[in-house]
Amino acid sequence: MITVVEIGATKVVAVAASLSDGQKLQVHALVTTDSRGVKKGAIVDLDAASRSVETALKHLSNELGVDSIGDVSLVISGTALEGSMVQGFKPIIPANRAITNQDVMEVVKHSRSGIFPPDRVQIQAIPREFRVDEQRSVVKPVGLKGAKLEVLSYLVTGLSSHVQNYQQTLELNNRELDQFVYAPLASGLGVLTQAEIEKGTVVVDIGATKTELSVFVNGALAYAAMIPVGGSNVTSDLCQLLNCDAEEAERLKVGYAQALSEGVSEKEAIEVHQLGHPIARPMQRKVLCEIVESRMKELAKIIRQHIEKSGYGGVLDGGLVLTGGGSLLPKTTDLFATAMNGMSTRVNEPNVKNGKGQPGLASAIGAVVYLLQTADELVPISGSESWQDRVKGFWSILSGKN
Repeated sequence: MITVVEIGATKVVAVAASLSDGQKLQVHALVTTDSRGVKKGAIVDLDAASRSVETALKHLSNELGVDSIGDVSLVISGTALEGSMVQGFKPIIPANRAITNQDVMEVVKHSRSGIFPPDRVQIQAIPREFRVDEQRSVVKPVGLKGAKLEVLSYLVTGLSSHVQNYQQTLELNNRELDQFVYAPLASGLGVLTQAEIEKGTVVVDIGATKTELSVFVNGALAYAAMIPVGGSNVTSDLCQLLNCDAEEAERLKVGYAQALSEGVSEKEAIEVHQLGHPIARPMQRKVLCEIVESRMKELAKIIRQHIEKSGYGGVLDGGLVLTGGGSLLPKTTDLFATAMNGMSTRVNEPNVKNGKGQPGLASAIGAVVYLLQTADELVPISGSESWQDRVKGFWSILSGKN
C-alpha cells in the first residue's frame, strides 16, 4: 500500500491505495481536509502547510484504522517547475544482445546528465520515447536486441527552495518522502484511458488558484504548463465588479453562473447582497454570466496558446478533457470547444469508490496510478534510496500491466 498527498490551495487530499491481485486499483482510504499556507502551488507558510498535511495524514490513519503511515509521496506543482525534452544514449555491449532494465536505467540517467543552474534540482525524468538502433517510437525496449539504445525523456526541474519547502511539509512532522509526482502528469493519468494517452489528448485541470495543462502524445507526456488562473479568480472578479464579499460571490457563482452568457434572458433577475447595503439588490443574471464568461474566455485563450506552443495541436485526436472543480461550471465545455475551434471537449473526473466521478481528485488519483502501475521501478547500481535517484518506468502503464 502506498500513500499519496496533494497539497492544494483550498484542500489537502490524502489517499492510501494498492493494487489487487488482478492489478486493479484499490483505494483503501481517501480524505480531504482544509489547506493553509499554499498559493498557486507554492508553499507560502511552511508551518501552516505542514500542519495541514499532518492533519490529513492523521485523518487517513483513522480511516484506515492504523496507528501510523509509512513513507509518503507528494504531488508537486507550481510555476517554479519547468519541463524540457532531453536525450540519452547508450551503446549495447556486446552488440545485439537483449536490452536489460539496467540498460534502460543507464540511458535514462544519461538523459538527466545535463548541466543545470545551481538553484534548480531535477524532480522527474519521464521516458517519452525509446529508440533501438534505427527503430523509433519504442514503448518498452527491455528484451529487444540492438547495438544502440536512445531515449527522449521529459525532464522536470524545480527551484531548489520550492522543492525543499514541499519536502519539509513532511519532515517537520518526522515523516519521510518516498517520491515526487509532477502534477500535470498525475492529472492526466487520473482521468485518461490508455487509448487516450496513446492517441493524443490534452488535459486541463482547473483548480482553485491555478490551472494545469498536460499534453499526451504517443503514450507519453509531451508538454505541460501551469497557468496561475483558477476558479478563485472568477470569484474575485465577482467580488470586485459586484461589490460583494467572497462568500456572496461564491454563492452567486455556484448557484446562478455559467461560462457562456448566450441564451440567458435579460429578464431573468437574481438578488445580490452588496457591501454597505443591508437589503439585497436585484441584478440581471445575464450580467453575472458575462463577468464569468470574460474570465473563462481568458483562460481558454491561454490554454489554446499553450497548445499551439507545444506544436502538437494537429495530432490531438483524443481532444480536450476538462477536470477539476473549475470545470463544473455549466457551459464550460461549450466555451472551451468554441475556443479550440471545435476540438472535441468533455469533462471527466476519476472514479474512486462509488463509481461516480469526483471533482478535484485527478492529481491525487493519477499519482497513485503512476506509482502503483509503473511497476518497473529502476534503481541505480549504487543502491541509493534517495527519491532523486529512482526512475519509474512509465512504459509499464502502456504494456498491458494495468
